[in-house]
Amino acid sequence: MFSYICFVISIIILGVSVACALKNRTDMGKWITCVTLGILFSTFFMVLPTEWVKEGKSVWCEPLYAVASSVLYSLKAISGRQDLAQIETIALSGILKWIYIVINHICFILCPILASSLILTFIGDLGDRIRYALTFKRQKCYVFSQLNENSLVLAKGIRKKYKNRTIVFCNTKSADQSLISAARKESAILLHKSCIELHLKNCFSGYEFFCLTENEDQNIQLTENFIGKKEKLAKYNIIINTFAQSSVNISVLEHLLDKTPAVIFDNLTKASLFKAEEIYRKNPKTQIIFANWKKADNALLNDACKGGFALPRKPLSKIKLPVEAYNYNFTLMRSDGNDSFRKTNLKVYKNRLTTKWANDPLRVRFIDQTALFCNNLIFSHPLYNLPNGRRDISVAIVGAGQLGTRMLKTVVWAGQIEGYSLKINVYDNKANQVEKEFYSECPELSGNYAINFIDTDILSPDFEKQITENSDATFVLIATGSDDLNMQTAEKMFRIFRRANSFGYTPPIFTRIRKPLKSNNYDSKGSYLADRKIHLFGTNTNVFAEHALFNSTLENLALAVHLSYCGAFCGEGLNEFDYKSAKEAFYSQEYNRRSSMAAALHIFAKLHSCRILKGNEPQKVTGGKLPTDKELKAFCDTVADDKIRQIIMANEHERWNAFLRSEGYRVASVDDMAKYMGANRSHKDEISKSHPCIVPWDKLDELQEKYEALANEHNIKPTNFKSSDEKLVAEIPQIIKKANELCKEN
Repeated sequence: MFSYICFVISIIILGVSVACALKNRTDMGKWITCVTLGILFSTFFMVLPTEWVKEGKSVWCEPLYAVASSVLYSLKAISGRQDLAQIETIALSGILKWIYIVINHICFILCPILASSLILTFIGDLGDRIRYALTFKRQKCYVFSQLNENSLVLAKGIRKKYKNRTIVFCNTKSADQSLISAARKESAILLHKSCIELHLKNCFSGYEFFCLTENEDQNIQLTENFIGKKEKLAKYNIIINTFAQSSVNISVLEHLLDKTPAVIFDNLTKASLFKAEEIYRKNPKTQIIFANWKKADNALLNDACKGGFALPRKPLSKIKLPVEAYNYNFTLMRSDGNDSFRKTNLKVYKNRLTTKWANDPLRVRFIDQTALFCNNLIFSHPLYNLPNGRRDISVAIVGAGQLGTRMLKTVVWAGQIEGYSLKINVYDNKANQVEKEFYSECPELSGNYAINFIDTDILSPDFEKQITENSDATFVLIATGSDDLNMQTAEKMFRIFRRANSFGYTPPIFTRIRKPLKSNNYDSKGSYLADRKIHLFGTNTNVFAEHALFNSTLENLALAVHLSYCGAFCGEGLNEFDYKSAKEAFYSQEYNRRSSMAAALHIFAKLHSCRILKGNEPQKVTGGKLPTDKELKAFCDTVADDKIRQIIMANEHERWNAFLRSEGYRVASVDDMAKYMGANRSHKDEISKSHPCIVPWDKLDELQEKYEALANEHNIKPTNFKSSDEKLVAEIPQIIKKANELCKEN
């Protein structure tokens, strides 16, 4: 009876182990572990009856001996040294005994194989772990959260640019073997553990993490985990590149990264105490610290204590700050003796405050590869490259998915060119739903721009009729989600345009092809595509290329625009600290990058408009390059005319209006502006995405008067609403010069 019970238990264990293995079939390590443990426990129960009764003599008095012998027998099965004759002594009969023997033999065969595989699974990355442990500390380490096609493309670009840097891929246990082989060719280190569990060393050049999985939510979760550990990571120099396209996800992470302001006064006086109270009223979260208070009278000390201000006993230069200090933005206020103060930014470096530049221990950079790709496409193929002096830009977007919607937003502000009209047609089989979602996200775009959403089925005969009715297109983008359908649609649209325009002008057709293999197959057609003006774009090898994501010509130009906005050009009276702070703000705040990128991209349209305003015929230009000195000189000569300069500034404001509307901003009324100034002492509210300046250029002067009246009521120093537009147009030559310098540096 005991033999029957043990046999049934062993069968149940085998069944459970197989079920667990099937549940975890995508994870090879878990699959092998489940089956191996199931066979070992099953073998134990199968052998236990033979050890319990041996040579006809009962060993009931020694049960521990029987259990120990069965365990030893199971372990022998791992090495294949078990006694096969012993299993034939089982107290079973008939067909049941033969089933028992067959199952045992199968288990005996599989046990050493699976055990060896299990051991190799656990120590499979042992060599890579040793390589990582021996990595030279002065090398910068690039760590990827996952090994996939996109991360491999980016890693290849990094390896090509930096030969001696360390590249690490995490979570490689379940990676495809072809990807593993390709990563090995790049001398990459492949680890099974997650990047968040990676043991960090005091690397001189720091770490650069890439949260680049196939799921954006996983990228966000990894970044949140890093931010949650930022106090433990304070001693390391870490940059985290998070690939994310959702503005909501980015806003949440930026909120987690926000630092608490801390203001340090170099002395405790009536003037400094008054200034501290004023700062605290504006932002109650601000931490106020008085560094030198020993000579202050008791009345001032009592007032400072009542206000909850910090009074450290030691000079701040001698205080070793806790790691929590990295969560604060420190500003030093020095009195100049006339009840006014000079502001100096401070950094925490090695737990000390310093006026010298020091990188933050944890910096997060958000990368929207789709937005970057759309910007680069417009940069390389300007919208104003039209034939025969045409001044009407007509864009056709086929497919309103993620790429199509992003391109729609980009074209709205990029197409605001002086002297040109803009029309956009969007074709999709769910156009009505797409239109509702689009205007729900960007309500101010509705009614202000010529955008038409056309419900269509690309494969139906009606599609040809709809394209024929709008055959004046000058720029076509096709992104339906299928490579084959994109190519089929491109060829179909070329034929439609050719028939509709009587063999005349056919617009350039940009077709999304995701897979590199298919792109190569289509490229092999050579002149076939060139004759049809069909341009293939968007393969993973292009979108995730290192030069496209980091330090591209357009990104360097955008950085120069941002530095101009901050007034941080060298020679403008700002020190190196403020220059680097402005540069860091460009990378840390995603809005700063998007806004500066839009302004940078539109500079080329302004240069083009100046040529037309001067009376010259529009010329076809080659995109993707910075303007030459000759073009800049012509621009400066043109904008020297005050009338033309006012037109260009007004055009810049219209471009800015379109950009803010594409970001989801709404125009704020004067009453709204009064509320904002009372609540946060600002004329705008970034949380609710409201801005009063989203009005035509000629209405800004009237708005300025109302704003200045409100500013006087709230004792706020007013700003000039036109100053940003004027500054950008005036500094275009310096911006181009700085962009050239940045391109050479990088």
